[in-house]
Amino acid sequence: MWRVPLDLSGPEDEALGGILSARERARALRFHFDRDRRRFVAGRGRLRQLLGGYLGVLPAEVELDERPGGKPCLRASAEDLRFNLSHSGGLALLAFARGREL
Repeated sequence: MWRVPLDLSGPEDEALGGILSARERARALRFHFDRDRRRFVAGRGRLRQLLGGYLGVLPAEVELDERPGGKPCLRASAEDLRFNLSHSGGLALLAFARGREL
């Protein structure tokens, strides 16, 4: 379980935005409020960083897909890694487990 801040400074926000997929960047641009866009980028960026660490790949190489309803999941992976992300305001909780849903 990880607790991560979502209200980041400009350089951190830009760095995390650079590891998102084109689809995630396009989704971020659809947010009406800049604060919500930055929080989305921070949450997805941190998720990619942590998944990359667990999987032994670069964060930009993590292949995410979406389940019905928009919940992110790993695209086909040899690892049996599951995760969940929950956020409220400027904080997010990210949980990871192997071999079980969260």
